[in-house]
Amino acid sequence: MDQNSIQLRVVINIAKTAKGAWTATESTPDEGSNGVVASSVTFEGSTLKIAFDQIRATYEGTLTEGKTAFKGTMTQGSPLPLDLERATEESSWRRDRTSHTIQFITVEDNVKLEVVDWGGSGRPLILLAGGNNHAHGFDKFAPKLTGTYRVYGIQCSASDLGELCR
Repeated sequence: MDQNSIQLRVVINIAKTAKGAWTATESTPDEGSNGVVASSVTFEGSTLKIAFDQIRATYEGTLTEGKTAFKGTMTQGSPLPLDLERATEESSWRRDRTSHTIQFITVEDNVKLEVVDWGGSGRPLILLAGGNNHAHGFDKFAPKLTGTYRVYGIQCSASDLGELCR
């Protein structure tokens, strides 16, 4: 990965309703997104197509032979490869089980800081997420410091990532 690329986790929940229709919700937990509901979902043969009109994005993928993933492309402006894999206990973004609180602080139009507070006692220790990383990258490390410090992690989150968070 080059220095200018940004790596975000994307979660797409796909489900079938009781009436047999498909639904999908897209969220980006690193940006604090609560989810965008798909405007249309079709699954025909082995091809999955999802449209998210609210964020002007589409996804098209093909079910793999083992039926555990879709290999495809997410287009939101420029097309980007995006393979969707069935979440496991290890791969799920929910695997963060550290004790912490999260707060979003607006610092400018469309720019927020995500502040992760792992607690602790003593002088404040701030872990800054840089190099296109996120504050949750410290989830396994930060709790080890709470015996000596009050530990915070900070990352920037912007709706137009451009140069706003660099």
